[in-house]
Amino acid sequence: MNLDWCLERLADADSLLDAIREARNKRESDKRRSLERELQVSLVPVRHIADALFVNFPWPVYSSTEALAPLISELRGELVWASEIDKNLEPTAPQLRADRFHPWVWNGARSLWDSGHRADAVLAAAKLVNAQLQNKVDRRDISDARLCAEAFSLADPKPHSARLRFPGDRSTESWKARQQGALELSKGAFTAIRNPLAHTDNSDMAEQQALELLAVFSVVARWIDECEVARAVQGD
Repeated sequence: MNLDWCLERLADADSLLDAIREARNKRESDKRRSLERELQVSLVPVRHIADALFVNFPWPVYSSTEALAPLISELRGELVWASEIDKNLEPTAPQLRADRFHPWVWNGARSLWDSGHRADAVLAAAKLVNAQLQNKVDRRDISDARLCAEAFSLADPKPHSARLRFPGDRSTESWKARQQGALELSKGAFTAIRNPLAHTDNSDMAEQQALELLAVFSVVARWIDECEVARAVQGD
């Protein structure tokens, strides 16, 4: 909403109301009627402003100057104070800070993010997370979703196919559920986020959307970082 424009339209209506009162007091009937016609035109944007701010704003059946003046004052007050009221009365919500994401994610995204290339920043972060995963399990032959599926697989490691394992008792259902969940989420991150970004134009990606996508890769990066590497025993 254009605050300055709205306030100017309210000021126009206020000025006409003052002029109508003055003409009435001076018994200038012709001038008063002319000003009242101007007021009806001036009230068109004012009514739209009221509709934008309120549901069922109480416009008087007969638009007398006495009835209109306090309503216009109410609209002005709503416009002037609305942003501060929202800011100070809305529930406090946590703020998502990109520089607190896992270093692999933010280091990959930082330069592109600073230049306003949000989608490219997410893609760069995904590529760096993939590279770090390749380094950790010593794989260059596969990448992205396929690499995540093999790295987090519950199956035993094989020669040239190491696994990532969370700390904890691997015999429990909780551990297995976490391992399987990491497999699914990491695969999904690369399949549903990284791949589309690499093949579509997302130059107009909103900051909030980009932050949420970076957060997904930050979770994946922390899991990769947290896990230990399990390799096949020599001779298996």
